[in-house]
Amino acid sequence: MSQLLSRLAGAVIGCEEPSPWPERATALWRGALEAQLVPAALTGTGRFAYADRLDDITWLELTARTVAQQPEVEAPYAVAERAERHPDSADALRIAAALLSVPADPFERQEIQGHAARLFTRSNAEGAAEHEQLRIALINAGAIEAAYKDASTGP
Repeated sequence: MSQLLSRLAGAVIGCEEPSPWPERATALWRGALEAQLVPAALTGTGRFAYADRLDDITWLELTARTVAQQPEVEAPYAVAERAERHPDSADALRIAAALLSVPADPFERQEIQGHAARLFTRSNAEGAAEHEQLRIALINAGAIEAAYKDASTGP
């Protein structure tokens, strides 16, 4: 299933407008989540971070649900980068926090931490549970300075 979802993401990335692929891929992804498949079946969904044809609201919702079940996804740095674009989204904060909990190679870890830290400082959700969850995830990942940076001082 993971490979199928990854390939579907590729189809969405390469599709021309208008296309039924984003809707079909979303339906299958949603179905995989609702079927409560083994977590490894969801890793391919990380490739949807590259699929700009998939609207952001849907992507945020499905990705947050995915990383809640399976934080280890393909292209985690791209997932973190796309989440960073949405500082007003609780789902984006949840995504970043989950990605920080996954072991990664040093390059990926640095990229994920950078995106998560910028999302944290730009978020308007200070005091919300998701904001605090991201703060704790940054601390646990060793990005203590980022967890206490003031948004007015920049990343």
